[in-house]
Amino acid sequence: MTKKQASAGRRGAASRVGRSGRPVRRHARRSPRSKRAPASGSRRHRSLAAARRAAARRGGAARSRSARAARLQPAAAGHGWSFPPEAAAVLCSARAESLEAAAAWMEKLGCRKLVLVRCGPGSAEPEAPAGAAELAAEASAADDAGLEAAQRIRLRHPHGGAAAWAAGAAAARQLQPRALLVADADEALQPASRMMLQAVLRAAPERPAAALAEDGGCRRPFSKWSPQTRLNAFLHWSLGGERRTAMSLERTPFALNGAALRRLEDGALLAQPPRALAALLAGGGSALPVRVRPSRVASEPIRPLAYADAIRLAGAPPRFRYPDHSRDRAAAAGHGEAGMNP
Repeated sequence: MTKKQASAGRRGAASRVGRSGRPVRRHARRSPRSKRAPASGSRRHRSLAAARRAAARRGGAARSRSARAARLQPAAAGHGWSFPPEAAAVLCSARAESLEAAAAWMEKLGCRKLVLVRCGPGSAEPEAPAGAAELAAEASAADDAGLEAAQRIRLRHPHGGAAAWAAGAAAARQLQPRALLVADADEALQPASRMMLQAVLRAAPERPAAALAEDGGCRRPFSKWSPQTRLNAFLHWSLGGERRTAMSLERTPFALNGAALRRLEDGALLAQPPRALAALLAGGGSALPVRVRPSRVASEPIRPLAYADAIRLAGAPPRFRYPDHSRDRAAAAGHGEAGMNP
């Protein structure tokens, strides 16, 4: 036996004896195959896999049902929030059942001034002329809590989108609200609608204010801006806006205070969203951002020339270059010559 083999034998014997001098029993190492899952062809493995898939399907269905219920129910109802009694809401939808369901939930939240606009090609009466809207005012019955009966104004409009919003806002002037929420029936109960109403009610009542959706479109690289994002951003910049934003009145929900509603000719200008936004900004109004997720539904296409006409008709001298950071605050606010360094 060589010296190397004798040394290895002594090390092996020492590893088999513990500190107390007693021999230590060494367990056989398990092979990696014993830790693996049963073969896919075994009956037991197939039954377990099928049970897991069935449980996942049941869990996914339950989550989807809870998500649908959360969309239909007001998210703020469980947090003690109530609809401001001095505010009104304009709800638009092509489906009568969606309008009624949303109106019922709004009344439960405390809304007492409602304008329901059923819009779309099948909403106008057959004998009504094109562009006409049928107005029917009614007071709904008080609910079980003994609250004051809600005032409802029902409209039928043959067109959707901005034309329906303008008709609803014009009708809401009869209710004399301090603030107005304009929303689709499916999105009126979302948290963004509540935050928009609260924002315009906190603003100074003598100054026009509109709470608009801010989806962060201007935070992307300029090469990824959509054409409407670029046009709305230019409209803000050309009328003196210092914030890089593309908020607009081209999508719902949005909220207006009483001064903004009067500034927009009792809501008539809402039929032309670029002109309405230009009139609001040129009249000393403020656009209040409310963070929302980017919409997957494309807004109505608007001709680029409409933005130029909106700036021209706003009645304020536009700024024809983007503000750079080398100019001072007075020049950036429009007190200096447009596009020139002082």
